[in-house]
Amino acid sequence: MLLDLKVTPSGLFIKAGDDGTAVEDPDAAPEDGDLLGIEWWCKMGMAANIDKVKKEFEKKRNLNPFKIFVTGPPCSGKTRFGGKLAEHYNVPHIHMERLIADLRSWDQEKEDIWRGREAKRQAMIDEIEAKEKA
Repeated sequence: MLLDLKVTPSGLFIKAGDDGTAVEDPDAAPEDGDLLGIEWWCKMGMAANIDKVKKEFEKKRNLNPFKIFVTGPPCSGKTRFGGKLAEHYNVPHIHMERLIADLRSWDQEKEDIWRGREAKRQAMIDEIEAKEKA
């Protein structure tokens, strides 16, 4: 099946000149004019202003971010259920045991870095003291 449609844009998408008539070359039209006399707050289009569009959508729909905390006795499916929720809604899944292990290793990494810097500092001090004695 082949269709040969001739479609013209709506007046909402045609820029207008100073006199209110349509302009052949849309790039030559003034930035603030259009056929309907609407003042656009998103002149660059939806892609360029996606944050504004998102905020307006959330405000009009009364959408607010929320967090879910899944708790229960051992082997009740908390991890599996939380993982499925996170996968379905495409949000991060934070597992408490992994978080605590990551924090412990992070503290160990920071301590190792600090000990390395302290050893370098002490070596520099020893070197300076050795030069002063010589």
